[in-house]
Amino acid sequence: MKKVISAIAMMAGLSACNTLTYQLRDYTPPKDGELARLRVLSTGVVRLIPESSCINASLGDTGIVANGNMTIFTKAHNGASLGMPSSTAPKPDVVSAEVYIRANKPLVLDFADSVGTGFSQTGGLTLAHSLACGTSVTFTPLPGQDYEAYTAFESLGKSGYCVIVVKNLNNPAESVPTQRIKSCSK
Repeated sequence: MKKVISAIAMMAGLSACNTLTYQLRDYTPPKDGELARLRVLSTGVVRLIPESSCINASLGDTGIVANGNMTIFTKAHNGASLGMPSSTAPKPDVVSAEVYIRANKPLVLDFADSVGTGFSQTGGLTLAHSLACGTSVTFTPLPGQDYEAYTAFESLGKSGYCVIVVKNLNNPAESVPTQRIKSCSK
């Protein structure tokens, strides 16, 4: 009986390590083929899931591209620069990372971030308010284009929600079509 329990415990431990490997590994940028560039800005963790339109952390090149929280577990691509055009984002004090991504293939941006929602005065103190933001979108980048992605707060009166903003830095006036997504069906 002890051997059975030991074997089950060992399999559970290996399974947990395998799951953590998927969750904590760094993104591996493509080196050839049709490419685009992406800059992500975040105070939290951003994962990229290439060639997918749903969240499946076990896909081959899935990985963390920016990590503002748990840098002890992954170095990500924090601070990596490819010489992209200047940022258009209103997000100071964030982790920035620039990486190559596959063009003409869907890409999932999976953000675990926080966004500022404003300030209030309480007893002479100014309090900053923020919202935990866990959201994901997919889009299909075009070859040779430069993109920037970050989270923002969409206000609905006294409440709101967070969104991922994706901008084409080569044509900032053009809207980049994105679609909210969830985990892949089993």
